[in-house]
Amino acid sequence: MTYLLGLLQEGVAAIISDNRATINGRIRDGANIALKSGILFPGCIYGAAGNAHEARRFLRYCGRNLNDKLVSPSGWDEFLALIDAFGFNERRSFQLLLSSRHHGGPRLYFFESSGPVLNEVSDGFAVGSGCTLLNDSFSRIHSSNGPTVAKRANREFGLPLADFPYLYCLLLMERIKGTEVSALESAGVGGYFHFLHQTSDGEWNQKPALYLVHSCRFRHLWVFRIAFEGPALVIHDGDLPRPAVMINSKDWVGVAEMGQDELGVLGREIVAKAQSEQGYYFCGLGFAEPHYRGNNLVGLWKEGEEMFSPSDGGKLSQSVRQFIDTVCNGQTGRN
Repeated sequence: MTYLLGLLQEGVAAIISDNRATINGRIRDGANIALKSGILFPGCIYGAAGNAHEARRFLRYCGRNLNDKLVSPSGWDEFLALIDAFGFNERRSFQLLLSSRHHGGPRLYFFESSGPVLNEVSDGFAVGSGCTLLNDSFSRIHSSNGPTVAKRANREFGLPLADFPYLYCLLLMERIKGTEVSALESAGVGGYFHFLHQTSDGEWNQKPALYLVHSCRFRHLWVFRIAFEGPALVIHDGDLPRPAVMINSKDWVGVAEMGQDELGVLGREIVAKAQSEQGYYFCGLGFAEPHYRGNNLVGLWKEGEEMFSPSDGGKLSQSVRQFIDTVCNGQTGRN
């Protein structure tokens, strides 16, 4: 159960994912603990849905055989050969959303293990149990004949073309933390949205981001800080007592063999490093109630500029509070 979204605009591809995991096969017992995306091999990024155990088995198999391959059509051919050679369990199917730059610019692909089947797909392709509920999130920003969202975000918000996935994550955070949260979690979708992106030059995790979701009805501001430390995703949720760390064992050699004590030490080290780095690159403000949406405000901060004040108990810095106050004054950008 999950929601993956593949984007491809202006030569930039991105794979956005939630981090909801089903526990013991029961959707209602889900928890926001899974990191479902990463670098499959140099030149190819992925997001995984479906049976997590079987997907992990295949991803590790690919990692062992492809991590040192050059980005080239021949490297992609070797990946296709691995698909043919791998023994898939059709009763435990999974899906992968992929972006590969083996032909130069990135291309999106959808892989279904039952078959198996691999097809090229287009911008906006979504995978997972959240499609019915979330695919309409972008209806107000998509135009069939107009400029791409990347170009519009560049014109209206000053976002660099490569940064348009942050806007999609902001719109998804509105939904997952808004009035629809119960329906989404019942469908196995939830937690915190994050992304990897790719150009013809390489692939990277997103830079640190701050998402603010305001409830006008309850006069509450949810604050979410989302950042990567290496291949580990670190979530600071202002309503929770401590940060959460998610490690993709496919990307972090040795994690799969660690015991609980070792994992605990590693997690604390990651959190300490994340807390020492107060700078965030992107800040976006959204709304929990649907009828307030469309007044999103976004901004970019220089890397290293403080968004939280350690000397003030971790409260939002003055620059961010001023950023939020512009909404109260009616100075909002519309997407």
